[in-house]
Amino acid sequence: MRARLIGADQGLKSYRSSSFAAYLQPARKRAVWLRVDRVLGESGIGRDTKAGREYFEGLMEQRRHSAKEKIYRSIWRGWCWGDKKFRKELLGQLSEQMGANHYGEERREIEDEKAEAILAEELRTLSRTPLDSTRRGI
Repeated sequence: MRARLIGADQGLKSYRSSSFAAYLQPARKRAVWLRVDRVLGESGIGRDTKAGREYFEGLMEQRRHSAKEKIYRSIWRGWCWGDKKFRKELLGQLSEQMGANHYGEERREIEDEKAEAILAEELRTLSRTPLDSTRRGI
């Protein structure tokens, strides 16, 4: 939608480069490897029924049309959406695999994390020196 590959008046299922339309089909008409149960379950839909799939389609369309709401603004141009712990985990993974395809905010945050880790380690090292112990009166 953000890339304007489908119009505002078109349904999400009309976008051919997505598996979304397959999730809306009955089991007999879709690939056996498609894990509809997981996607529906994550959306709070317990069973793969016509009503469940229609509800799922409605949820996705609702999310699509509410994408400009405040809740989505943080990811509209960001690279990560999640709590601090999740973001830190992703940063750790990215720092191991940093490549030319990573840029902007991702790179800056990874470099900040590295700098903070170095600083924390240096502060731990300094707090164990005899000079520091003397200054503290230990």
